[in-house]
Amino acid sequence: MKYLAIRPCQKVKHPIQIDNFHAMTRIRFTTAEIDQINRVTTLYVRGSPDSIFLDIYTWPLYLVSEKVKEVIEAYEHRVIFKPVILANIEHRIQKRYHLMMVDQIDAIAKETTYRLDKITKLVIDESKTEGRGIFEISTSKDHYLIVKLNVMESMLRRDVQGLDWEEIEST
Repeated sequence: MKYLAIRPCQKVKHPIQIDNFHAMTRIRFTTAEIDQINRVTTLYVRGSPDSIFLDIYTWPLYLVSEKVKEVIEAYEHRVIFKPVILANIEHRIQKRYHLMMVDQIDAIAKETTYRLDKITKLVIDESKTEGRGIFEISTSKDHYLIVKLNVMESMLRRDVQGLDWEEIEST
């Protein structure tokens, strides 16, 4: 099976920025914490009228648009979503997104290479993924949102905006 690491596309000009998170570390919610999150949450964003709302954000939270949520639900039932409103008060723009909580699993293969505790080449141990279509791999210095190739292909057929990826080897 082929796996891909999702990351935001650096080529997108003028993506919206989530307020008050630019200097913070990654925020992660586990599925056990789901009841502590409001039924609907509003996050304030900033940008110009030309700013682009991406379909997926991987920092500081996993936020996805409705079309990405529909794709993920078709392939993976273990992902939990909570509605989030992204609101640009200055330009009176609101968009509905979903906070995505994916399982963090230890699927790093022994063939993975490191330099100073940072992964230089990630290799996934496929036997540890339990067939998941999307999951997170994290170390103290690295965070990877991983999807199977069929999930990515489905997203690309729906013209998902602001998405980039890197192919990841598996054993």
